[in-house]
Amino acid sequence: MHVGTRTTEGGPATARVFLADFGLAKSVATGSRFTRTGQTLGTPAYMSPEQACGESAGLTPASDVWGLGCVLHEMLSGRPPFGGATVAEIVAGVLTREPPAIRSVRGDVPRGVEGTLRDTLSKRAGARHPDAEALRDDLDRILRGEPTLWRGARGGLGGAATWAALLALVLAAAAIGVSATWGPSDRDPPGGPATDPGGAGAAQAAELASRARRIQGADPGEAVALLGRALALAPAAPGAPGLRLSRGTLLWSVGKGALARAEWSAIPVEAAERDLAELYLGLEAVFRESGGALATGEGRPILEALAGRGGPHARLARAAGLAVSRDWVGAREALRGFPGWEARLLWAYVESYDPSAEPGAEIAAYTAALATGIPFAWVYTNRGTARHLAGDYAGAVEDQTAALTLSPRLAMAWSNRALARHALGDLAGALADHEEALRLAPDDPDALAARGKSRYGVRDFRGALADFDRALSLQPRSAKSLNNRGLARFQLRDLDGAAADFDAAVREDPAYVAARADRAALRHMRGDGAGALEDCEAALRLDPGCREALGTRAMLREAAGDDAGVRADLDLVLAGGCEDPETWNRRAGARLALGDARGALGDAREALRLAPDLPEAHANAGLARRALGDPSGAAEEFREFLRLAPEDRRAGRVRALLAACERDLQAQEGR
Repeated sequence: MHVGTRTTEGGPATARVFLADFGLAKSVATGSRFTRTGQTLGTPAYMSPEQACGESAGLTPASDVWGLGCVLHEMLSGRPPFGGATVAEIVAGVLTREPPAIRSVRGDVPRGVEGTLRDTLSKRAGARHPDAEALRDDLDRILRGEPTLWRGARGGLGGAATWAALLALVLAAAAIGVSATWGPSDRDPPGGPATDPGGAGAAQAAELASRARRIQGADPGEAVALLGRALALAPAAPGAPGLRLSRGTLLWSVGKGALARAEWSAIPVEAAERDLAELYLGLEAVFRESGGALATGEGRPILEALAGRGGPHARLARAAGLAVSRDWVGAREALRGFPGWEARLLWAYVESYDPSAEPGAEIAAYTAALATGIPFAWVYTNRGTARHLAGDYAGAVEDQTAALTLSPRLAMAWSNRALARHALGDLAGALADHEEALRLAPDDPDALAARGKSRYGVRDFRGALADFDRALSLQPRSAKSLNNRGLARFQLRDLDGAAADFDAAVREDPAYVAARADRAALRHMRGDGAGALEDCEAALRLDPGCREALGTRAMLREAAGDDAGVRADLDLVLAGGCEDPETWNRRAGARLALGDARGALGDAREALRLAPDLPEAHANAGLARRALGDPSGAAEEFREFLRLAPEDRRAGRVRALLAACERDLQAQEGR
C-alpha cells in the first residue's frame, strides 16, 4: 500500500491510495512473502472462511468482500481483524472467532461504518455484500447520511458526512497501520513455515487432533478450532482427510453446514475417507432440505451414486435414498441393526416423517441419536419441536436452549424456543427470542409471523399487524398469516379489513379450520347468521372438536331457540377443560331452559369460580336455586346481580324475581 498526494493544476493537493496485491507484498521487517507455494491460495490474514477451508472451486465475489472488510478494518484500527503468531492461529481465527468490534478499538468510527464492516466479515458468504460494487454503494449512502441497502448495516454517519471526513479517518489510521501490521507477528516461526507435513507440524497436529477427540462431546466448537489448527499445521499429512472428515461432522453439529460441506468436499477422491465424506454430503443435504432451509434436491444424486458404487457405505446410502423417497418400510429394513450415529440420524428422519410412526417414536429416535456422543444442535432443535407438538413445552424449551448453547446463531432454534415459551405463557421471553431470531434472519416470514402472534398475545395489535404485513410481503399466499392479520385488524376495529383477510385465507386454503371458525365469528357479529352457520359447519366437518366453531354455532342455535343444540355444542366445548366463564354460563342457561336446574347450578358455580363478578352467572345461579326450592339462596344471587349491574336491561326482571323469592320466604315463615 502507498499513500501519496497529487496536485491538480490550479487546485489543492489531494490524497490517493494505491493498493497492491497483498500476496505479492513482503514484510518490511523480515522480507518473507505472505503467500507460500503449496498452500491454500490466499493471504491468511485476509482469507475468507471458505478459502481457508480450501473451497477454491466455489468462491464468489463475496470472498473478495471479506478481503476488503479485512483491509478496511486494518486501516481503521491499525491491525487486521484476525492475527496470530503462526498461520495456524490466523486460520483458526478466521474460521472460529468473531472479529473484534471496530468501535471497541476506535470509538470514533461511525456506527454506519461499523455495521457495514460487520457485514463484510460475516462467516456466512450469503450474509455479506454480494460484491464490491454493492459495498461501495452502501458506503456512498452512509456518507450521504442515507439508510444502507444491505440488511446488516446500521444507519448512516449522522450529521454532515463527507468523503473528505472518511478519507481523513482512514488515512490517519493507515499511518498507524503501516507500522503496526507489517511487524514481527507476521514472521515465520524459527525453522521455516508453520506447515511441515513430515516434522514438528505433523506431531503438533496429532496432539491437537487428540485433544479435539477428547472434548468433542462437551465442547464441539473448541474441537472444531483445534482440528482447524491441526489441518493448518499439516494439510498434506496422511491423516489430514480423517481430520477433515471429523471437522466437517463437528461443523455440521454446531449448525455450520456450509463449512462442513467445504471440509468434506476438500477430501481427495483417492482418499479412503472419500466415500464416507460423500455419504455425509448426501445426509447433510437430506436434513437441510427436510428442514426447508434450501430445498435444492442435491442430496439424492449423491446418495444414489454412492449406493451404485457398492462398498461399506452403500447400504446406508441406499437406506437414505429410500427414506428420501418416502419408502418407510424399506428404509427401516435397511437400517435395522446398523450401528453408528449416521444410522441413528436416518432412523430419526424416518420416525419424523412417516405418518404411521408410533406416538413418541420421533422423540425416542432423536434421543438415541444424541446418545452417540456428537451433540448435533439441529437434532436438539428437531427433538424440541417434537416435544412441543407432544405438549411438552418445558422439554421443548430445554432442547432449544441446548441447541443455542452449541450454535448461538441458529435462528430456527431461537424461533422454536420462542414458540415454546409462548405456549408456556412466557410472552416476554418469547418476544426476546423472536427478536434474536429476526436479527439473524430478518427476512424469514415464519419468524415474522411467529413474533406477530406473540405481539398479539401481549395485546400489541399494531406491532402484530406490522409483522403480519411484512410476513405477507415475503410470502403473500400464507393462509396462516392472512388469518392472523385478520385477527389483528379485528382487534383494531378494522372489520372490513379483517373480513377481507379471512376471505383470502379461506381461498388460499379451504381446509384451514381456524380461518373458517374466525370468519364464522365475524359473520355472526355482523349479523350474517347464514354465512356464519355455513362456516361453522365447514369447520366442524374438518375438525369436529373445533371449539371456536362449536361456540359460534351454539350462539346461533341460542338465538334460534334450539336449547338442546346449544347444550350439545357446549358439552363438546367444555369436555376439553375450557376455562371460559361465559361458555360455562351459556350452558347453564341452556340447561335451565331444558329443565336441568341442578346441572345449571353446577355450571353457574363453575362460571363464578372463574369470574366471581360475572352478573349473568349470578342470575342463572339464582334461577337454578329457585327451581330447586332454595328461595333464600336465590335471593342472595339476585341481590348480587343487582349490586354488580344495577342498570342492566334485565335488572327489572331480576328485581321481580327477588321480590318473588322474598314473598316465598315470608310464606315459609308464616307457616
